[in-house]
Amino acid sequence: MKRLGWVLVLVAFMLPILVIGCSMEKDEDDWVDELRDRRTRDNALMWVQEHKTKKAVPNLLSLMKKRYGTLKAVYTLGIIGDPVAVPTLIEELKVVAKKDSLDHDRLTEQICMALGMIGETNAVDALLWTVDQAGEMGRAGAVQALGMIGDPRATEKLIGVLKNTKEKLLIRHYTAIALGRLKASEAADALVYALFVDDETGRNLFRDGQLSLLQIGGEAARKALIAGYELKNTDANELAKSIDLKEDWIKIKIVNVMGELRDPELSDFFMAEFEKGLKGDIVYELQAKIIQAMERTPLKKDLLGKLAQAFTSPVKNTAYLNERELISKIFISNNYTDQLDEFMSVAEKGDVTLKNAKGKPQAFSQWCVAAANVVSMLGDHTLADRFDAFVKAGKCKAEIFGLKQKTPELLANFNMRMQAAKECGTNMACWQKVVTAKEWPKREKAVYMLAATGDKKYMTDVMKTLTYSNEQVRQAVQHAIWKIATPEVLPQLIKFWIDNKINKDFQKITEDIGYILHMHIRDWNLDGPKAYKELFEKAEKLRGKTASVDVPMHGEEELSTDSGL
Repeated sequence: MKRLGWVLVLVAFMLPILVIGCSMEKDEDDWVDELRDRRTRDNALMWVQEHKTKKAVPNLLSLMKKRYGTLKAVYTLGIIGDPVAVPTLIEELKVVAKKDSLDHDRLTEQICMALGMIGETNAVDALLWTVDQAGEMGRAGAVQALGMIGDPRATEKLIGVLKNTKEKLLIRHYTAIALGRLKASEAADALVYALFVDDETGRNLFRDGQLSLLQIGGEAARKALIAGYELKNTDANELAKSIDLKEDWIKIKIVNVMGELRDPELSDFFMAEFEKGLKGDIVYELQAKIIQAMERTPLKKDLLGKLAQAFTSPVKNTAYLNERELISKIFISNNYTDQLDEFMSVAEKGDVTLKNAKGKPQAFSQWCVAAANVVSMLGDHTLADRFDAFVKAGKCKAEIFGLKQKTPELLANFNMRMQAAKECGTNMACWQKVVTAKEWPKREKAVYMLAATGDKKYMTDVMKTLTYSNEQVRQAVQHAIWKIATPEVLPQLIKFWIDNKINKDFQKITEDIGYILHMHIRDWNLDGPKAYKELFEKAEKLRGKTASVDVPMHGEEELSTDSGL
């Protein structure tokens, strides 16, 4: 009874406090009103951004007109995305765009970005006008906004900006990105030209041009790249000549982009160039890039058969050893299992003795290791015992220059793949468990086995190993993302890209994943302004971040220059 009395006293004490607290809780109207007060404005802006409160639009427009927290107010209008704000934003844009002061130029930029974020096509004419009239930051904002809105009326103007040698590189950078967002097929030749734009300080438009060509894709990108490779793009040729870039290196740069396209329609072109390399008609550096491009390209079975014939043919000199290493990766990426017995035979022969750079006989392991790599990655349980015997025989043992691991240690890791294959066979449930194994060779093999099924339900298992600290496992994950990713996992992958794009340990994989992401976004028709924005919003929610009042100097981030996501 005494305890009950104390409970009643406590309730009597707390009830008024709870009532007062509830009565003090702010509602939407309260937050909107607090935009008027300089002391509460920043917190109100954050709340309005997070909730995308359309009721706040009149107050935000008023703040813009009165120059009270103008940049933050304009940015918030963009976040809210209410088309009601567009006429007033355009009206204000025409007032400030011609003014030269830094403050006004930043405001021009931010108004343009807000218009881009809202995405209404009735802002296009004003933005095109701004490209001609504004200062540097204003023009940068305008070209970005045109790309975000995605209206094809902007294409001609943007191509002109991209090819204008007097324009600042920063603005041409955003222009190249915008043309990709527009999927402007008529800009493909100009984007090939952009691959060679360089300001001689190390800054260039190569990655921007490459990314946009990937976003355009299809026949337009393919034809433009082939024309560039065949030295038929006059503008690109003249620009390359002006920076002393030789014809072979023009081709090498273009082949890099061709490979990233992952376009099966390019396979015959690649094979024709590869065969020229076998005859010595193209330089070895270009031949190597052709093979690397083929690794990324889905190839027809007859072409893979021709490559297998080249792979198993006798090695003439040491230059062909590197070629064999590169070709072996093509078989893995295309899951070519037709001639594993022949590849196993190459491995079992062990080291090959050739003349080294000094003309003296030397044992080399590159060929047998390359063959063993293919067999252990693609082979099933039926080859496990044979592979184990090959490793124990120790015929493939010469040190390979540049590799961190000694050859026997590397082959022992390959054998670990095969023992996992012996354990799991064709049991996918078993491979789903192995995908989180401690040993990297097992994990790598499991990712390839799951991806080889083509069944997208295994993408969830692959995602478990996305951040594993081993480069070969990361490459396997990249392969799986290309093969079996679904639209549902894109936000998770975008989150990974954002979180790791400046992490030096993940630099290569984030760059490659960035390109693959954009191609999936393109192929799944998610690159429209609304769908694209929603994808990145979902990624940000996964990161646990809310909207901020910090004003971006150059708008939303792109999967581009220092990465590609």
